[in-house]
Amino acid sequence: MEDLNLRWFAEINAGANLHGYHLWLAIFAAKYLIFFMVLFLIGMWLWGSRNQRVTLFITFVAVLNALLINWLISYVWFHPRPFVLGIGNTYLAHAPDGSFPSDHATVLFTISLVFLLRNGMRMLGLMMLLLALWVAWARIYVGFHFPFDMFGSLMVSIVSAGILISQSHFIEHYLFPSVEYIYQKIFSKAIRLKWVNA
Repeated sequence: MEDLNLRWFAEINAGANLHGYHLWLAIFAAKYLIFFMVLFLIGMWLWGSRNQRVTLFITFVAVLNALLINWLISYVWFHPRPFVLGIGNTYLAHAPDGSFPSDHATVLFTISLVFLLRNGMRMLGLMMLLLALWVAWARIYVGFHFPFDMFGSLMVSIVSAGILISQSHFIEHYLFPSVEYIYQKIFSKAIRLKWVNA
């Protein structure tokens, strides 16, 4: 399995002396795209529908659950990043922490899978999944991760999204109303002025 992981990494990882728009696009996807995704989701909460907010709350809990699973996996089994092992080419600085699974990919895969599994959100979920795959590829390309790190992230995301979606009725009717109440209290003035949606 490790031999296959290394072979795939060698095929995806960027060659030496990468520069120009190829490098900048890879860096953008590997490091910065996730922040634009978060800003988009915040905007959806503030100006979206109630169904979208419910989906976002389920997504938030699913992401927290997935990151907890990641932490437990990395605590039990530490796998070094490629640059720590002196393998491949790395184009960004990164802490030498564990590579398996990828937190970046886990967050984005979990978001996209929850959206894919929610009625009325599937087209957006598909678009998010394509972005998540781009990020997963880019983080291998710039030398942060191995391909199996991304496979592990996808498996964690499938489990976490599946668990939370299976409990979506309970979350929507018993947990979300409290969150919605707190939001409406904090943003009451902005809601009255129609700056954000109720």
